Amino acid sequence: MRRVKKAWALLLCLCTAISLMPTPALAAGIPEDWDGTVDTSWYDPGSPNQSYEIASAAQLAGLAELVNEGNDFSGTTFTLTTDINLNDKEWTPIGKGYMDWGTGETSLGFSGTFDGGMHTVQGLCVTVNSAASNDGYILGGAALFGYLLTGTVKNLTVKGNVSVQDFGPINAPMGNNAGIVGFNGGGIVENCINYAAVTGYYTGAGIVAYNTEGTITKCTNYGNITARTGTAGSITGGIAGYADGSSLSLCHNAGTVTYVGTAGAGSVGGIVGVGDAPQNTIQNCYNSGTVSTNWNETCGGIIGSASSVDITGCYNSGTVSNSANAAKCGAIGGSVGTGSFIANSYYLDVSCGQGYAASSSVEPENANITAKTAEELNDADFLNILNQSNPVWGIANGVDYPVFLFTIPADYTAVDKALLKIPSDMGIYTDATVKSVNDAVNAVIRGKFADEQATVTKYATAIGEAIAGLIYKDADYSAVDRAIAKANALNKGDYNDFSAVEAAVNAVVRNKNITEQDEVNNMENAIEKAIAGLIYKDADYSAVDNAIAKANSLNKGNYTDFSAVEAAVNAVVRNKNITEQDEVNNMKNAIEKAIAGLIYKDADYSGVDDAIAKANSLNKGDYTDFSAVEAAVNAVVRNKNITEQDEVNNMARAIEDAINRLVKKTTPTSSPQTGDTSKLTFWFVLFILSSAGLTGTVLYNNNKKRKTN
Repeated sequence: MRRVKKAWALLLCLCTAISLMPTPALAAGIPEDWDGTVDTSWYDPGSPNQSYEIASAAQLAGLAELVNEGNDFSGTTFTLTTDINLNDKEWTPIGKGYMDWGTGETSLGFSGTFDGGMHTVQGLCVTVNSAASNDGYILGGAALFGYLLTGTVKNLTVKGNVSVQDFGPINAPMGNNAGIVGFNGGGIVENCINYAAVTGYYTGAGIVAYNTEGTITKCTNYGNITARTGTAGSITGGIAGYADGSSLSLCHNAGTVTYVGTAGAGSVGGIVGVGDAPQNTIQNCYNSGTVSTNWNETCGGIIGSASSVDITGCYNSGTVSNSANAAKCGAIGGSVGTGSFIANSYYLDVSCGQGYAASSSVEPENANITAKTAEELNDADFLNILNQSNPVWGIANGVDYPVFLFTIPADYTAVDKALLKIPSDMGIYTDATVKSVNDAVNAVIRGKFADEQATVTKYATAIGEAIAGLIYKDADYSAVDRAIAKANALNKGDYNDFSAVEAAVNAVVRNKNITEQDEVNNMENAIEKAIAGLIYKDADYSAVDNAIAKANSLNKGNYTDFSAVEAAVNAVVRNKNITEQDEVNNMKNAIEKAIAGLIYKDADYSGVDDAIAKANSLNKGDYTDFSAVEAAVNAVVRNKNITEQDEVNNMARAIEDAINRLVKKTTPTSSPQTGDTSKLTFWFVLFILSSAGLTGTVLYNNNKKRKTN
């Protein structure tokens, strides 16, 4: 019989897992199937780490084995880095949980932190029931985590099937069946989602079967929870089965919670099955799933049986029914005891005929429960009422009735609008202010929910402020600076009027930004234009003119060749400017050089030569003193040039004068001879002297004319 039940349970696990699996996922996106192996190689007991990453089903099974060997991993964080597929193989929960009958001490529990990283563990399959032993009993249960001691399980989704068909030995303390945690002895379960179907005996729930002094927050159950009774009753809830001294908040059950009774006593609730002493709190929770029983026991939309529970800010929209005894069910609570308090709680008027069971002992003033129509539940006024004490509720598009803000995607419209305002050309802004914009953009985290809308709004504000703080880069003044340097390099004394350049330079305005680059470019253009419009002063031709005047003052007839001077003068080019002064100076130098290179013609020595010839023709013996003539002849200096013609003429004149001053020796008086020739001699001498005088006069006049010319 046991084998048949186990086989049936395994088949049910497989069928349920397949039914929950989206068809496309079978082809892609599914992690590798677990083959049942266990990997503990990542753990070194001699040198443990404070954190580990779980990246495979085998490693997850390794964690279970290590915990079940006595390692509670207190202070250690485990992070799931990928989705896990347990492949519907029988799972041994992480933390079997053991309580010693005699001492009451517990062990084999998990006390670390398990962060699911928003990943999913699918294919969970647990079919083994809790069992007692001679010295104690298994405290954990059938779930992914059997016994959570003081640890934390968060950010995890579980899919699969927990189906314990054997209710165990008579009087077995409990069978804790759930999707996430079987027994929570003081730990925290946060932001977890269960899709696993849970079927079993005694205590069952979607999130935590047995929650003693533990905390459950922001958890949702979508799995169908079914409780069966054997020889004793069962306690079943959508979120938690049994709770004592516990805190539940911001939880939602959407799964069907069913109690199928055949014997014993039990309770079924949408959020909690039973809330027992010490005091429990259920705050801001809601149930939208169907809660039902066919047995003569209590059932409620929020809690099945509440002896010590404070319920605030909750509502129920799911159908609550007891086919055996309608008086034992209530939209909020089944049986509500005097130790419980219900405030600010509401229910859909058609979900159940009453807020709490008629058999409840709670004082009416301590049960503030109000029925609402569907229209009223969707009204903004109802949302405001729920948010009076704690604004955690909102309205999601396409969803009836308020839901938790942390399940509603945050509105990123303002962020997207802010992003659209970022200039397309960020290259015109300073690096520091661009970095501020980039930092604001990079700080945006998508996928947040409405409970963090303020943070999302801050993203938009930060981006807007960063955009407003953008500072343009400075305009590029390099061309202006080059133009100014060019202007400064000029000698303004070279130009007729340098004022336009100075005005353009002085008109330069600094501190323009890159959007004003055209203005800056215009400044550079103005300087360049002013420079281009400069007119050089004329070159100084005064030295050239002086050289030409000097050349013109010369008598070119005095020189052997005057052509070089004439060529230098003719080579003068007028209208040169001051930058060409060297060329002008070279023109002057050329004229000066040509003048300096002139060679005078030789002086005319013909008169001298005639005078010397005349002197040489004389018989110096005929004269009383011929030395003056000889001295005048010897005083002649040759190689005189034409400018020294007077000196040469004076040489000739000196010879002539010396000749003219000659005195002949006297001859003794003698008797006249026959045929006396004295008169003939006289006239001959007179003729010679006259001819010489005439010749000298002619030569003198000729020389004088040449000198004048």
